[in-house]
Amino acid sequence: MAGLSIIEREISRTNEREKTIALLVDNIRSQQLNFFEEAEAIQNLIEHCGLTQEEAAAKLGRVQSTIANKLRLLRLTLEERETIVQFKLTERHARSLLRIASPEDRMIMLDRIIDEGLNVDKTEQLIDEFIGGDNHKQRYKKRTGVLRSVGIFMNTIKKAVESMKAVGIKADIVEEKGEDYIEYKIRIPVNK
Repeated sequence: MAGLSIIEREISRTNEREKTIALLVDNIRSQQLNFFEEAEAIQNLIEHCGLTQEEAAAKLGRVQSTIANKLRLLRLTLEERETIVQFKLTERHARSLLRIASPEDRMIMLDRIIDEGLNVDKTEQLIDEFIGGDNHKQRYKKRTGVLRSVGIFMNTIKKAVESMKAVGIKADIVEEKGEDYIEYKIRIPVNK
């Protein structure tokens, strides 16, 4: 008899969890949330109900990458989020800003985006210029043969480190130039 009581309690807990999930999913779908509020609601759904991103995506009828992109928005500071909402910038504007690791630099770019009334394409161009994307592309056009390939690899390494920084990994890169070589040292902290 004791085993039956345990099973009944477990079924009751499972039903309560499913009801909670259904309620949160319904709230996310039915409310007029801005993209930051939606991201926070999805994060709450995942944390409070113990779901994975894949499970949350299935419950919301979306793909996992969409959920991951929404959650990335929460890496912006509260001040950045409030400014983006206040000036009615788009989710794509916000995601573009995430390519910049430093909150201080993001605020500088955000001020420029607002002051200049930049659309998403112009915003992405501005951010490319800020992190060096366009300068590298123009230099590559001038290079030929092996030098072009080496330059692309060097840029790929730098962009990989910048991408890690953009997602909150405190990666560090040191470039050392010798007479006939370039050496990169990348430090990535290990969370223990």
